[in-house]
Amino acid sequence: MIRRPPRSTLSSSSAASDVYKRQCLHWGLVGGAVLCTLSPLRWLHPLLRKIGCPNGLLPIDMMQKLFCRGMLGLAGIQVTVEGAEHIEDFTGDALLMFSHGSNLDPFIVEGSGPIAAKWIGKNILFTLPILGWMGALLGHIAIDRSNLDRAKRSLANAADVSHRWHRAIAISPEGTRTKSGHIAEFKKGPFHLHEQLGRPPILPCVVLGAYELWPPGQLFSRPGPRTGS
Repeated sequence: MIRRPPRSTLSSSSAASDVYKRQCLHWGLVGGAVLCTLSPLRWLHPLLRKIGCPNGLLPIDMMQKLFCRGMLGLAGIQVTVEGAEHIEDFTGDALLMFSHGSNLDPFIVEGSGPIAAKWIGKNILFTLPILGWMGALLGHIAIDRSNLDRAKRSLANAADVSHRWHRAIAISPEGTRTKSGHIAEFKKGPFHLHEQLGRPPILPCVVLGAYELWPPGQLFSRPGPRTGS
């Protein structure tokens, strides 16, 4: 027999969930607004590179990682990283390919991994107030998947960013979030990008469990442990 919890328990649980969602949204928007305000620090990056500051230790790179880690902590996401020791000292051009099952994936990969990447995402994400604007101001790359010519130009732009600044570019080979929780069929675009980049190292990353916490169609993530490898 399945017993329904008392109504008071359900009410308190719902209230706690509402508070959690409001906190995540509030601090996400505050953090995004702060990064938008500080985004002009990117203008210092060429100078800092000339005096020996590597990617990953540039001001925007560090603040971006702190933002992602803060959002994971606020959402109650505990991440276990496996295999990061193989790329801890990696610098230079690379293509970071990650499995995409959830909106949590970029936060997990960027916040928990050693690589500071420039991310490719669908253009509608960059129109979202504050968080989308933050992505554009921090130099991430929008792609219009509905228009082949524009998509090619976006990939060419990503290749230029990688070559000019020796950046790792992060892209999902699936092209979009999986609807089933399983890895979906790969698209051609990321592999064309790999050719445009001159066949740099591919850094594969598999995120386990993010789909269960924040599947497509769900407004907010649930807290819990996740693994990235």
